[in-house]
Amino acid sequence: GADLSYGNFAGATLTQVWMYRSNFMQANFNHADLRFVSATGSNFSSAQLVGTNLEGASLRQSSFTGADLNAADFTNGDLQGASLTQVRAGGSLWSSANVSQANWQGADLAGADFSRGNLSNSNFRDANLSGANLRRANLEYASFHGSDLSWADLRGANVSGADFQGVTWEAAASEEESEFVVRSPEAQPLSFVEGVNFSRARNLDREAVAFLCDRGAIHPDCP
Repeated sequence: GADLSYGNFAGATLTQVWMYRSNFMQANFNHADLRFVSATGSNFSSAQLVGTNLEGASLRQSSFTGADLNAADFTNGDLQGASLTQVRAGGSLWSSANVSQANWQGADLAGADFSRGNLSNSNFRDANLSGANLRRANLEYASFHGSDLSWADLRGANVSGADFQGVTWEAAASEEESEFVVRSPEAQPLSFVEGVNFSRARNLDREAVAFLCDRGAIHPDCP
């Protein structure tokens, strides 16, 4: 319950610290070591966490609204129900993390790694996921309404019940790439949905279905 808002923790070592429901609004945690912290229900709104190591952290129901999470590491973290609206998190790491029921509306997640993560029932409305790694991720009933999934790698992901209304599947030829968008060397961009079963996905228009089918996805309307 401590109020440490506006504090400067840049480069600090805070591993395994218990800080439930604490206030870190606009604090600076750049490049700090917060592995395995327990900060359920804490407030990190507008905080700086660039390159911060939060591997294995417990951050359920915490708020990161407007925070800078670029290149931060949340591998194996638990952020179920967290608020991450408007975060800047390019190149961040969320592999095997639990971010189910989280709110990512308007977030910049270009090049982020969500491989094997649990993103079920999360809200990615109007988020930028260009170049994101979503391989083998659980995307059940997640909402991607109006989001940018160009160059995103969805191979092996579970998209059952996911809402893809108004999604951008292909970047414009003239669009500049984010510094965090790194295309996988394992496959050509057109195969990033190969083998993904969209049969139970929601709100795919004809153009989207045609695009996905042409690139090896599975859908009842594929020829």
